[in-house]
This record gives sequence, structure tokens and C-alpha cells, in this order.
Amino acid sequence: AVMLQISKGARQYANPIYLKKLIEAAVSLSTIPIAVHLDHGDSFELCKECIDEGFTSVMIDASHEPFEEKRRDLQKSRGLRTSA
Repeated sequence: AVMLQISKGARQYANPIYLKKLIEAAVSLSTIPIAVHLDHGDSFELCKECIDEGFTSVMIDASHEPFEEKRRDLQKSRGLRTSA
């Protein structure tokens, strides 16, 4: 298996649409499983966008947020599921 780890900066630089098409091509041509991971997403909204785009996992880094905001985002995230 292969894990493609993508940061917020890499996603912005490559353009999410372009990146998604590259990943779709890699998956369709590969004979091994490929996971797509957002590493250190800095907001709930970014993580949700990535899940909606088909990422198989996301990691949110909310170290910059106050405790109450972290708790709110945790509550919102409980209903989210990746396609994996």
C-alpha cells in the first residue's frame, strides 16, 4: 500500500482540482491500494473539504485554537466519515 501525504500548502500550490485528477489517475493505474492523507490541516473546514474530495484520512492540527473552539470542532467532526 502507498500513502500520499498532502499538506495544506501542497494542496494550495497544486490546485485541489488538479491534485484530485492526478490522484484519480494514479489510483486507476495502480494495482496496489493508495491512501490519501491530509497532514496537519489547520481548520475543520479544510478537513471537511478534503473528506468531501475523497481523502481517505485527515489530521487536524488545532494547536493554535482556543480550547472551546477545539471542542466545538470535535463535536462537528463526529458525523464525518471518509470513504475508506
